[in-house]
Amino acid sequence: PYIRGRYRDFTAEDILREVGELVESGTREIVFIGQDTGIWGHTLPGEPTITDLLAEAARKFPETWFRLLYVQPAGITDDLLELMASTPNICSYLDMPLQHCDADVLERMHRSGSPKEYLELVAHVRELVPDIVVRTTFMCGFPGETDEQSEELLDFADEAQFDLAVVFPYSQEDGSEAAAYPDQVDEDARLERAQRLLDACEVIGYARTERHIGKTVAALVEGYEQTDVGLEALCRWQGQAPDVDGQVHVPLSSENDVAIGDIVDATIVDSFCYDLIGELV
Repeated sequence: PYIRGRYRDFTAEDILREVGELVESGTREIVFIGQDTGIWGHTLPGEPTITDLLAEAARKFPETWFRLLYVQPAGITDDLLELMASTPNICSYLDMPLQHCDADVLERMHRSGSPKEYLELVAHVRELVPDIVVRTTFMCGFPGETDEQSEELLDFADEAQFDLAVVFPYSQEDGSEAAAYPDQVDEDARLERAQRLLDACEVIGYARTERHIGKTVAALVEGYEQTDVGLEALCRWQGQAPDVDGQVHVPLSSENDVAIGDIVDATIVDSFCYDLIGELV
């Protein structure tokens, strides 16, 4: 975090003004993103919260989707979850970058948490927002990580059943505190641990993606693609963040069926990895 400088908050007025300009120009989805969006407002008068900001944005622009990325566990409040559950144009989607689950590894990262705490948090999130898509990030091979701690992370991922997970090996970056730790994990071990965890998370994620078959979802049309089997619209539903997740592929007879920027109803009939196949309702 020191590389990026101290946290600072854009005011709600500035943010909502920019949102208004984007909506006026045709933008259909707005992503609120920061190093830690959960603490937005802590330097502003009155200390407004990210929940306050999301609620105001959703109220002022009811036809626009709003998505929140990068919320640390401490920022995941009941108020935020209840707002997601009750507001149709706020995406029921949560990206909580946990990095690890072992308490000792987390402490060396200057983070807090444990498998029990995190599993309870994930369960609580899903209890308050039953249809939510939960995404996380894991780091493998942080200095001092043992084989046992790597196994613990693998078991944790299996139990937590994240819908989406990014997995990467630790990188020894010059100037970082961890780069000077004496107990660096061998690079081959880091890569092996990351690949093993990624493989496990993909099996889980593909299965959870398949669970959406049979649902009818609102899908935002982003473009077209000509495939071997014909023309299709490339869309996303609220459970897919732009650029980083899968898409909803909807077969079309022509580009006149839907326009880019439309939000259409699509029934999910199949899945492939993190992608979904839908049919226009």
